[in-house]
Formats: sequence, structure tokens, C-alpha cells
Amino acid sequence: MKRKFKKFIFLALIFLLCNIQLSSYALTNNVPSNAIAKKGSESIMNKPNSVLENNGEYYFKIDNLNISIYNSDKDFPTAINELTLTDGALKNATYKDIFFIENKLILIYEILNKKLIPYDINMDSSKKNNFKDTFVQSSTLGKTPPKTFDSRGNLIFFYDISDIKNIKLENKLYIHGDYETTVQKDNTLYILTSFYSKGGNNLFNNTTSDLAHIINIGNTKSKRVHNLTKVDLIKQNFIRISSIKCNSIIEYLSNDSLYFITLNNTKSTIYRLSMTSDKLKYVNKFSVDGYLTNPKFMNEYNKKLTFIYQSAENYKNYNIVLLDENLNLIKEIKNINNSKKLTSVQFFKNSVKLSIENSHFKVVDFSTPSKPKISEINANIT
Repeated sequence: MKRKFKKFIFLALIFLLCNIQLSSYALTNNVPSNAIAKKGSESIMNKPNSVLENNGEYYFKIDNLNISIYNSDKDFPTAINELTLTDGALKNATYKDIFFIENKLILIYEILNKKLIPYDINMDSSKKNNFKDTFVQSSTLGKTPPKTFDSRGNLIFFYDISDIKNIKLENKLYIHGDYETTVQKDNTLYILTSFYSKGGNNLFNNTTSDLAHIINIGNTKSKRVHNLTKVDLIKQNFIRISSIKCNSIIEYLSNDSLYFITLNNTKSTIYRLSMTSDKLKYVNKFSVDGYLTNPKFMNEYNKKLTFIYQSAENYKNYNIVLLDENLNLIKEIKNINNSKKLTSVQFFKNSVKLSIENSHFKVVDFSTPSKPKISEINANIT
């Protein structure tokens, strides 16, 4: 009996010493004790609606207008700084996206229930100065916009995070419309928004119009204004690329082209925009009766675009299309999968390989674009 009691006391002492050691470890490393049981990025995601991003150096936890910054220690992330956006225009704002370009942090918020007065480049100069820091130019659409025509907009904030403990707001940009998506290529952001013309206005025929905005903030010379460094926005322009309502939007990016694909019921439309570091030009559009919902089913090579889509008549049938640089049809092959399940797609320069159920493969070679060669392989044949 005495031996059992001594053994119990011995085990209890070991348990107590282990707990003391763990507690002291947490305190000396400035880590909350609950981080021991819940390590890594999960320990800082304490809200179900939080968004966690990592720029390679730090974790950024976004709770709408509150951003908490942690070191990138995967085991024990430690809070470094907090950023709270207090701009009055963000009263009914919703966080949409975050981007990192060099030592810049870019945050995008959509604003609801806000009457908009677009800034017109032809406006009287005395009035123009009141708007130029807030509203983007809208006369590039070719017509003078109405005084108010939308109830949504987007505020984009540019922060300098070169000193993570002393984050500075450098600039902010306003863009009207519903936020759709943003594509980043190197140091350039391409932002797609849409808006709806209300009150019987016929400027956009009461339809949703998609606008592509280009913002380049990399490789720029910073301006010193009243001892405050501001981002030099090389280009802020937008063009009208659509006038339809759509159910969804996806994007595909090549070396020198940006494609937006809209799906409206059973009709998919591809829009091509050629791009450089300071210019965005609308080229053309091409539509098919079917569903193009996966950017991995698209490939541009030698200025020709190949894509695969599901037929609207029969969703089991996949069609393959080849377009030239102006989105003119070169060739379409229908039901390339013979109504069988398509498991994967691989692109190789001028050719595309389709993996079909039961170890069946097809290779379409577009070396001669108007007369493609189709090869079939059945891996089950011995």
C-alpha cells in the first residue's frame, strides 16, 4: 500500500513539474498559453469571418476594418501591430481583397448606400479640383455621365509597410461600381467592377457595364507632398467592355493579354484586352452557347487562344475552340470527348491533351490551325 502511495506521489510531482515548465515557456516567449494547444496560423483565426493572408514575412488577419499583423512563425505567431481603418466613407463598407506589391499593402473595400457624383474630365477647373482626389475620370466612356447613377463604390487604400511597426497611409483611390475581381500581374493591378444605370437613364441602357481599371504602383518615383510620401499612380483609366448582366466572371491572364469571361445563363462571352505597363486596350469579344467556367481550360500560345467548354445542348459534350489574336474563329471541334467523362486537360504550345475516362486520351495538334490533327490513345490496349 505504501509503495502504491509513493508511486502516486512521484507521478503527481512529475505532472506538476511538466505543467510549470510549459507555462514558463509560454511566458518567456510572450505567447498566449492557448497557442500551445493550438499552434500555427489557426491560433490567430479566432473569428469565423476572418481572412488570413501571408506576404512571406508576416501574417495579416483581416476582420473587415481591423487588420492584425503577426510574425510568420508557424508555431507561435506573435502580434506585431494593428491597423484600424477609420475613414468616414467606410461606414457601410465590406472588405473585398488584399494585395502586396513590393513594400506596399493594398486593401480594397466596397462601399454600400453611397450616392456617387462622377468626376468628368471636361468639368470646370475650379470644380474639378474638388473631385480629382476622390473620383476617377469617367469621360473616357465618350458621354457625360449622369450626376448620380449608382449606390456602390470601392475605396482602395495604399499603405507603406516597409516599417511594419510604423505603417503609413500613402494614398487612396475611389472607383465606382460593384466589385467583381482583381488580377495582379507583376506590379500592376487590373480591377474589374460593374455598375447599373438607374432611373431610366439610357447611357448604359439600364444594363450592367463592366469596367477594367489599371493601376500601376511599382517602379514609380514617390512624390513628397507636405512631408507625406504618396504613391505615384502611373495610370488610372477604365474602359467599357461589356453591357450584359452575367451570373459569374472568371479571368485568364497571359503574357500580354487579359481575358474576362462572363457567364450569362447558358452563354459564355470572352473579352480580350491587350495590356502594357501603362495601357489597357479592348480588342474584341467572342461568345459560345455553353459553359466556360474554368480558366484551366484556356491557353494562349503564339497569340492564339484555345479553350474548352461544355455544350449548352448537352453538358456531357465538350467542344474545343481555337481563336486568333482578334478573337476570330479559326476552328471548332465539337464533342471532342465523345460524351464521355473528361478527367483532365493539358496544354502544350500548339497542342492539347485530353484525358477521358477508361484510360482514353486524345491529342489535338493545332500546328496547322485550320486543319488540326487528332490522335487517340487507349491505354487499356496491350
